[in-house]
Amino acid sequence: MKCPSCDHEAPQADFGSPLRCPDCGAFYEKALELKLRREVEAKAAPRPAPAPQPEPIPSGSWACVGCGKPVNKRMLRGCPNCGTPTKKKTPVWPFILVGVVVVVWAIASQPKLPRSAPTRVASADVPTAPAPVLPESSPRQQLAQAKSSTVLVKFTGRKKAGGSLLEADFTIRNDGPVAVKDIEIKCTHFGPSKTEIDSNTRTIYEIINPSQTRTFRNFDMGFIHSQAVSSSCEITDLKI
Repeated sequence: MKCPSCDHEAPQADFGSPLRCPDCGAFYEKALELKLRREVEAKAAPRPAPAPQPEPIPSGSWACVGCGKPVNKRMLRGCPNCGTPTKKKTPVWPFILVGVVVVVWAIASQPKLPRSAPTRVASADVPTAPAPVLPESSPRQQLAQAKSSTVLVKFTGRKKAGGSLLEADFTIRNDGPVAVKDIEIKCTHFGPSKTEIDSNTRTIYEIINPSQTRTFRNFDMGFIHSQAVSSSCEITDLKI
């Protein structure tokens, strides 16, 4: 047995009494009546008319923008069917051709400038610039450069003779282009409170050549204050 609603097939005993589909639950008689009614209504309903096909446009004509019917291209006043004025397309290529001709004419009509011969200048006519004269450094400038180029690289000091004398080791480097000599060194001494309490100035009568580093050991700096606990030294003068 087949259900008219969902097309489910099963033995009639499964439909029970009254007949009812075991799958969708529809009553057999009502479902069959509804199915037959729909078939009758479908046969009685009118079929929709087919859509009108557009009329083919013959050669030498175009479609009217108003009614869509073909219009002969020679009829420039308007469509004979609906009266819509026809518009004839203006070709573009004549304007392009005129523009190209104008550009070519403008380029060809420009006057040509005469070529001028290159100007040659004899080497004898060109004055030769004199070589720059560099000013020589004055002795004062050389001395100032030597002082700035002489560096006290390392200093080590110690007390001797019961703490009354200062003996030091100095390492000095000459970075300048000339030799230096008679290097004057000043050592300043400070107490436990960081207060300056004394100073010594001595001269090392030696020569340090350019780009040379020398160390002077056990150099006697003279008497030192008994309360001095630290010292700093610097080069204060020299000769070249």
